[in-house]
Amino acid sequence: MLASFCENLAPGDELFLVTLERQPSLLTDYSADCAEIENRLLFTQPHGATALLDAIPLAVQHLRHARHARHAILIISDGGENASRTHLGSIRNLAREANAQIYSATLGLEASFARATWPGETQGPELLSEIAEFTGGRAFAIDDRRRIADAAASMAREIHDQYVIGYQPPGAADDGKYHRISVIVHRDPSQPRLSLFHRSGYRDVQ
Repeated sequence: MLASFCENLAPGDELFLVTLERQPSLLTDYSADCAEIENRLLFTQPHGATALLDAIPLAVQHLRHARHARHAILIISDGGENASRTHLGSIRNLAREANAQIYSATLGLEASFARATWPGETQGPELLSEIAEFTGGRAFAIDDRRRIADAAASMAREIHDQYVIGYQPPGAADDGKYHRISVIVHRDPSQPRLSLFHRSGYRDVQ
């Protein structure tokens, strides 16, 4: 998945890698060398519990040191969750403040293998889909490994091939509040149908 994603990046793009077990950890710092990141990942053996949501605050914190203004978080997981202390409400607030789109690729979690002690283990794809939606990203549920390369390429293209829309908000600016927005596209009936993905709002920075 990571290799296919890297093949579709633009020159100058940088990545860092967070792995997770019972606690998330920063495996590699910012690098434009995808081969180096992939090699480090090859020597990582997954085991133990999965603190999926706890990895997002760590990634958001590290994004504050990024050289580029455009940010995105890519989550590759089976959707399992059984060890996080972070709640979904906190993830919403962090994602709003980080100005980062979150994309997720969920690789076929079999419900029969999930333990019932944590509902997120069987609801993982829905959980990641909700997180991606309110950040303006997208969630991919992959049940066929032959689709992994196509999904990775789609995510990389979407991250780069986007419109940036700016506007002057009414009233006082920089009030530190969260403002909801909606985006409406008027399409000529003769044109193909469009798919629209955008953030559900923004927070003014004081």
